[in-house]
Order: sequence, then C-alpha cells, then structure tokens
Amino acid sequence: MLGTLLRIDVSTLDTTGAYSIPPDNPFVGAADGSKEEIWAYGLRNPWKFSFDSLYGDLWAADVGQNKYEEINLIQSGGNYGWDTMEGFHCFEPSTGCDQTGLELPVFEYNNAGDDCSVTGGHLYRGRPNKGLYGAYVYADYCSGRLWALRYQGDAVVDQALLIDSNLTIPSFGVDEDQSLYILAFDGKIYRFVEPPLPDVPGLTQWGFILLAGLLILAAAWSGTRRSRAAA
Repeated sequence: MLGTLLRIDVSTLDTTGAYSIPPDNPFVGAADGSKEEIWAYGLRNPWKFSFDSLYGDLWAADVGQNKYEEINLIQSGGNYGWDTMEGFHCFEPSTGCDQTGLELPVFEYNNAGDDCSVTGGHLYRGRPNKGLYGAYVYADYCSGRLWALRYQGDAVVDQALLIDSNLTIPSFGVDEDQSLYILAFDGKIYRFVEPPLPDVPGLTQWGFILLAGLLILAAAWSGTRRSRAAA
C-alpha cells in the first residue's frame, strides 16, 4: 500500500493488534479488491499530514521525485497522480499524460537550489491575528526555509516566505492551544510566537523562540509582500 494514506479504527484494537475498518472508507466493498484501509492514493512520499483543527480538512505535503514538491488537500478516495504527475507536471510520460480523475495539488514549488524536500506543517489556528491565522505553514527540510500559504475557495490567494533559517526541519507540532512548534535536527524545539508590537494595519510580526530562551528569530508576515527575518 505504498503511496497511500490509510484510515483505520483503533478503538477496537485487541490483544492480537487487530483493528477495524471504518464503514465509510471509500474502498469498503470495492469490487476490484482495493484495500479497504485506503483513504487516498497516488502519493509519492507524503511527509507529514495534519488536520485543520477548525474545519477538519486534511493537509498533506508530498515529496517530489526530481523537480517539484507538493502541498495537497486530501479528499476521500482521491487519486493524487503519482507517477503520472509530479506536481502540476506530467512525469510518466513526460508530456501528454492523461490527467482524467486526478486530484492536482493545492500548491507546488520547484526544488531547485537549496530546496530539496518539503516538510508538511499545520494550518495555523493559534492566537487570532491579522496575518497568519488560517494560513498553512510548511518548510523545506534542506534549505530551512519556512513559508505560509493562504487557500480560499479552490485557489491559493497568497504565499509568503516567513523565514530563511539554517535549521534542518523534519516535523512540526501543535499544543492544546494550537500554538505551533518546529522540530529541528540541532536538538532543539522552537515555538512560533507573536511578540508585542504596535498595531500596524496589515502587518503582524512573528518569530520562533527557543524553549530554553537561548535564541530568538523574528519573521514578518504580510498579506501582500515577502519579508526576511533577522536572527
């Protein structure tokens, strides 16, 4: 079941480790013998998925093969196209591929230069503010860059670089208040915070504060422009 997202019910787990399959899974009783655990398929290497804590939408980042990293909104029974597609582009064959029935990504970026592998994050539902609330935050494992994108209707309406760090970021997390945390291979955990600032319309300052209080990195989010933080 490579390249799939699975949905199982562990509330019925017994001493043998047996689980059950939710009856509304999309391939329950499928005549072609598809595994009933499958919720979505056609992914290459999904690296971290998360649910929007407000609306329940399932977001997943998918690591590309050669050129393109993906951000996807996962739908029940969706086919996300690998290896017919990589991002919005034909992969096999390289041109003229049949895209019928495929779910295309919400967003892609080219993994040229320092970027090489997307790390999926979370739709930010922490402290409401004018900037980041409701945006999906994600990173590139190799470059340490962190971005946020805003998705409305069926399109990305904004995309911004939050910070160009030197961190190697394998994962994100949230707490019960929906504060956002960043895990890094420097052995530290960072927390996404909002320092106190004057009320400037359309602009909110954000940062990563090391839990031990040793390092502060500031980043700015604007709905209309990119900005780079200073360490």
